[in-house]
Amino acid sequence: MSTPAEIREQLAEILGKVADVPSESIRDTAILKDLGVDSVASVELAEGIGREFDFRLSDETVNEWRTVGDLVRSVQREQTARANRPEPIAPPTLTDEERNGAFKQLAIFFALIGAGLGIAIGVGAAALLASSGIDGGSLPPISTPVIPTPLGTATATDSDADNEFTPPTFRGDEPTAASLKATPTDVAPGERFELSGTLPDANAGERLRIEMSDDGGAWDDFPVTASTQPDGKFRTQIYISAAGDYRFRVRSQSSDATTPAVTVRIGG
Repeated sequence: MSTPAEIREQLAEILGKVADVPSESIRDTAILKDLGVDSVASVELAEGIGREFDFRLSDETVNEWRTVGDLVRSVQREQTARANRPEPIAPPTLTDEERNGAFKQLAIFFALIGAGLGIAIGVGAAALLASSGIDGGSLPPISTPVIPTPLGTATATDSDADNEFTPPTFRGDEPTAASLKATPTDVAPGERFELSGTLPDANAGERLRIEMSDDGGAWDDFPVTASTQPDGKFRTQIYISAAGDYRFRVRSQSSDATTPAVTVRIGG
């Protein structure tokens, strides 16, 4: 985990690229607006911090920034949370010999159960026949059973060999498709709008990536994330200060699946 001095040094380089801030002006008490960091530069600053320190900052964290010290504390908080996050525990693995032994034990177990049930049924049937006075000669001969034609099928003949039954399909069997909706789609610069939709291929509770394309260009990560519900739905709010037409989509980091893109006009 980086020290405050190391974080401040890295932030100075990012601020120099984003807002042309000289390194000697980087102090914890320095106000970001006085350094020339407006709302648009804040978005670029969040992207730069995310790339430099390999994590994503939430919309709420970015909105809380007022001074350089706030930036330092945000980085420290994210690094501490990552350091305290427990490592996943790998499930125990069995050797081939252990697996073969377990399979043999299961086979013996089920064989004993089957033998016990067969003996119990045989003894019970013999006792029932003995008590009723019925012997083997009194039983009727076993005839070949007639298998009825299942309902909804057709018996093939020479005249209707091509008539085959096709089971109906139901709309409820169709998988839920990924979707994305922007509300509203035409906002003023700096005005918040909502992105909501469904991404069935994402895991429950997964942090989804918001991606943005400006003027039909390449897709870039937006410094805001969204979390999925157990049913795959998600919802988040974002804003952009620069006017223009922007396209957005949402990507699952676990399955790499994306939603369809939506377009939002800023300052139309």
